[in-house]
Amino acid sequence: MLSSMVIFSVILMTAVNAQEINCNSPSIPNAYFNGNAQLYKHGDKIQIGCHQGHRKEGPDYLTCEEHGWNPSLPLCIKITCKLPPIPNADFSGNAQLHEYGEKIQIRCYRGYRKVGPDSLTCGDHGWNPSLPQCIEIKCDPPPSLYMIITGRESSYRYDDQIQIRCKENYRQEGPEYLSCRDHGWDPFLPRCTEITCDSPLIKNAVVSGSSAPYKYGISVQITCDKGYKIDRIDYMTCGKHGWNLSLPQCIGITCNSPSIPNAVINGSSPRYKYGVSVQIRCTEGYRIEGSDYLTCGENGWNSSLPQCIDRRRLLIPIIIGTVVTKVIILVVVGVALFWWMKNRECK
Repeated sequence: MLSSMVIFSVILMTAVNAQEINCNSPSIPNAYFNGNAQLYKHGDKIQIGCHQGHRKEGPDYLTCEEHGWNPSLPLCIKITCKLPPIPNADFSGNAQLHEYGEKIQIRCYRGYRKVGPDSLTCGDHGWNPSLPQCIEIKCDPPPSLYMIITGRESSYRYDDQIQIRCKENYRQEGPEYLSCRDHGWDPFLPRCTEITCDSPLIKNAVVSGSSAPYKYGISVQITCDKGYKIDRIDYMTCGKHGWNLSLPQCIGITCNSPSIPNAVINGSSPRYKYGVSVQIRCTEGYRIEGSDYLTCGENGWNSSLPQCIDRRRLLIPIIIGTVVTKVIILVVVGVALFWWMKNRECK
């Protein structure tokens, strides 16, 4: 009888104790549990998770013990992201705090280049993906082998401007002024191409000097073939824009028909080509004085033009000469006779 009472007392106390240590479902805002029970027994263990957009501060698991849940209940705190610390950058919007899932755009200041993503999203562990950087834009100096650079520095910052001119014996293909921009020099770097001139194409001529292509400053002489003469200066110099003068021409040498009064020219023509010979004959009553053949040469007719002299004009000096001769003879004879007679009287 006594033992039965003891057993009953133990069972009754156990039931009372079990009822005393039951745990209600924990009240944690923005949290969820593995299981949906409203009442948990002693020793029950539950896992705590926070809803999306919230971060848990505290334990992941709770156990129902004599004094309730152990350890202390965690908190599910709303996730926010402060503006990211990116020097030399602007952000879309002016808010200092951004909620979970919000996206911001990143813009680097003028003169800086962004390395990394264009936008960031506020996530479980802060901003995602990794923060970009705003790197100062710099431009290396252009190669100066064939260039003269005004404002030369070891490096250039954004908006710096330089002037580029090719050296004297090089031709510039491209802009003269460049500015340091996001992707380097803008516009493109010019090319400096060595100045050369092709061999001048001149008919009936020989070009003397070094062989083509001719470099800047080189001069050549133009010699026309035989029977041709040059129409202007006979040398040219290779310059910045090609040959410094327009190409000369070798023009065939011709001679005008000789104008000789009282003469007949065989094969009469207004003009005669180089090397052509003509014969000159005087008309009746005239006699030629000079060469009766002329040849067209480099400087015109090869000799002075002859003349056709009136034969009657030729008789006058003959008559005068005869008369003078006779007068002289008479004078000489008279003088001689005078001295002979004088000498005879003296004897």
